[in-house]
Amino acid sequence: MAEFDAIVVLGAKLASDGSSTPALRRRARHGAALLNAGIAPVLILSGGQPVAGVSEAEAMFQIALGQSADPERILLESASRTTWENARLTAALLRKHGWRRVLLVSDAWHLPRAQIAFRAAGVDVQPSAPRAFEISTISHLRNVGRESLALPWYLMRVLTTRPPR
Repeated sequence: MAEFDAIVVLGAKLASDGSSTPALRRRARHGAALLNAGIAPVLILSGGQPVAGVSEAEAMFQIALGQSADPERILLESASRTTWENARLTAALLRKHGWRRVLLVSDAWHLPRAQIAFRAAGVDVQPSAPRAFEISTISHLRNVGRESLALPWYLMRVLTTRPPR
């Protein structure tokens, strides 16, 4: 029996030509590896923000296929534009299918805020971050700095938002 009902992978910004960025590839590959390892029977790829006609979810789908993930076990949520929307839209999909045990994939610096958003949307998640060997110190500091600024805003949003039923 699988440990989780679903694996949810959060998208990351696409390049200006619509190609995948290192963060998007890293997250998608990690999610596909978890699916292939039998951690959960389904992989949900969440992310809109289309660039050149391709959403983050669609770009991750192609990456997952390249990792031999079964396309029949992958669902796409391609309307979200923010982490908050990732959580809201994916939570509705999870509730529709009755999936409660959820593994959430994103980069380590993004997971605390993502967990807050998903819990506010009524979904208790367990975090899973891919290793990020190719990240420079400057990129890492920029990402951590951005998250430290966004976290208080998310906490306020949680305090003023009622969870869905």
